[in-house]
Amino acid sequence: MDTLPEELIGTIIQYVEDQESIKSCALTATLFREPSQRILWHIWRFGGDGDDANAYQTLYSMFDESPHLSQYIRIATFCLPPPDRVLSQIDYLQPLLAKFTHLRHFLLASDEGQIEWRDLSPRISEALVVFLASQTLEALHICSIDHFPLDLMALTLSASATVGFIDVSVGEDPHMIDAQRPMCVENLILSENSRDVAEALIRPQFASCISRLRRLWIRIEWEQELSGILASAGSQLEEICFASSDRTLDLKLFPALPALRFARIQLHLAAPYQRSWLVDAMRALLASPAVEVITIEISDPTIGRLLIALDALAPLLRTGFAPVLQWELDVEDYHDDAGARLVDEFRERVASTLPEMYRVGRVVVRQAEGSDHGLFWPGGTVIMAPRLPSYLD
Repeated sequence: MDTLPEELIGTIIQYVEDQESIKSCALTATLFREPSQRILWHIWRFGGDGDDANAYQTLYSMFDESPHLSQYIRIATFCLPPPDRVLSQIDYLQPLLAKFTHLRHFLLASDEGQIEWRDLSPRISEALVVFLASQTLEALHICSIDHFPLDLMALTLSASATVGFIDVSVGEDPHMIDAQRPMCVENLILSENSRDVAEALIRPQFASCISRLRRLWIRIEWEQELSGILASAGSQLEEICFASSDRTLDLKLFPALPALRFARIQLHLAAPYQRSWLVDAMRALLASPAVEVITIEISDPTIGRLLIALDALAPLLRTGFAPVLQWELDVEDYHDDAGARLVDEFRERVASTLPEMYRVGRVVVRQAEGSDHGLFWPGGTVIMAPRLPSYLD
């Protein structure tokens, strides 16, 4: 056993799905301890109502005795405790966070429902500010927080390459921040209930914060905010994802984006205007000279709605449409194999309507696949729709 290569042992343990079995492996032999611990500590969640009052001190002491454990943590979730919860060892939070030196992904969220930032203990907010000022992450997500300090947003945008705001409102309350860091955010996600953040980002003081954006996910109906963000970031934007529900966009506000290569449009196609608007959206995207792939993601599709959309787009697609067009059908809620049958039926209609484009692979129909890492925009070429990773549920 001692002659087995470490890489082989690590690979074997990665295929063990049961956490209790991995814990047993860590105690079986020295050879298994490190690869088992790396898996057990790779993702860590702490804080919130589920921890005891001494959780910060307990975890800090553990890392103090075994510092290598904190270095194994790559993905961490910190759940903000309810404001009325008494934490006797709160002074340990800041030194505890300082031990997370190898983090890649960090989620800051409320344990249950929305939480007011201004209701947090000053010790907690100060510890988080110091922590963010010291980080250079791959992904940082702020979730379910109301009155997130306006002057903390710049620090947030400088702490990670990918930043997501999910159900976040912005407050004007001053928060003393001394750290001055260069902006590094390149991927920005603004979820449905974070319009406050979008409104803040079009203020002049944030223009430099988003000037390096390469990827953007935003609601299509936020016309003023979208226009303002594109004015600051449009020259370098390579990927964009529009989400739309019950309104449309004045396409006059959508400029040609010289660096745009990939675009995704998320629709339900339930409203008649969306089908006619889809043609205008395609024309607007075609004004960007470098666009390579346009993806139309349809939620809860029906064959009738899909065929109406296809008939509306077909004349445009037959007139020298250059990018690859991908139809992605989200049929996750369909029972049995009904979803797969719908995808096959629509694929056949596309093939008969646009036979040459379909034959050479310039129009594609496929079933949408969920992604545990959509929020992190892994190094693929086509923009992912933001979905919370399963370990953040």
